[in-house]
Amino acid sequence: MDLKIAKNFTQIGFLCRTVTRSSNPIPLFFIADHFEIQFIVFTPDGVDFEKDTVTGVSFINGEWRDIVTKIPKITFNAILSTGKNDAFFCNLEKHSYILRDNPHFNKQHIYELLKNDGKFEGILIPSKYINSFSDIVEALKQTKDIILKPTNWNQGRGIIKISQTVNKKKYLIIRGIDQLQMTLEDLQKFFNENIVKGAYLWQPYIASVTKKGEPFDIRLAAIRGKTGDFQITYYPRIGNSEGVVSNVESGGYTTDFWQFLKYNFSPNEIAEITGELKKLNGLPAHYANLCTGKKIFDLGFDFGFCKIDGKYKPFLFEVNICLATYKICEIHVIMCQHFRYLADKLKDS
Repeated sequence: MDLKIAKNFTQIGFLCRTVTRSSNPIPLFFIADHFEIQFIVFTPDGVDFEKDTVTGVSFINGEWRDIVTKIPKITFNAILSTGKNDAFFCNLEKHSYILRDNPHFNKQHIYELLKNDGKFEGILIPSKYINSFSDIVEALKQTKDIILKPTNWNQGRGIIKISQTVNKKKYLIIRGIDQLQMTLEDLQKFFNENIVKGAYLWQPYIASVTKKGEPFDIRLAAIRGKTGDFQITYYPRIGNSEGVVSNVESGGYTTDFWQFLKYNFSPNEIAEITGELKKLNGLPAHYANLCTGKKIFDLGFDFGFCKIDGKYKPFLFEVNICLATYKICEIHVIMCQHFRYLADKLKDS
């Protein structure tokens, strides 16, 4: 395929913070050819609203090429800004249909939304804001292991586990793969130096671990596909056995869903876990309906599984409004199907 042929493809904008010419591009840019899509990768600085053009790069015939073209009619927003670029997006919306609203929600807002709705309350882990050190002391009276989470969107960074030792005179702090033992006085000093009041919440720790002791969750990923509805796919995310979280951005990894289950669970346990997941397939559409006024393209529901009374029960660790899809080809195929669906719909209208 040469540049001339590529220009006959449907152009889809790919808006990002920086333009990089990676020698190992994500599968999305290869899969796009099959759907006759050409991605135009650009940043806000590359947009000229007066001339109705963007300056960026495109991955064509296995290499990156500079390109100046009209602002694409459809733009995939990969910036995930939290409000700093609102004026820019208002202008861009006059020229292009933008996939993904900027996520102005924090974790506690999402928790309260689902809790107040009530339909999926059984999967929620109790969460409370931390406003003072006494909140942590009180939490540790209720349960011996707690998790502290930043309320902002942080891809697993900043999560801290606090556990009481057997004699309850010391506390084990795990942050990343670092582990420290502290007295109560040390813990208070750690809190004063590291925890911003109101910017963290605490939850009871849910022991969702593999047979090797690695923390894991299963992401129920929902992406709008070829009909405009959500398509569901699952993939496990596994963390370091010495750490707390299973986030891939924080040093974890992902693997095939079924191979993961077969390696870690018995046939009966697999049936329990997959049965619970199927019950939750309606959650993405239900949640999207709760978020009125938002154009939600993709959602990720991260579930830990813990045995209670002899059966595996799912617990919702968190909801991600905009997914980091890594190199998961299945998700990129679904994305391209939706881009093709939108492009054909715009052409017909």
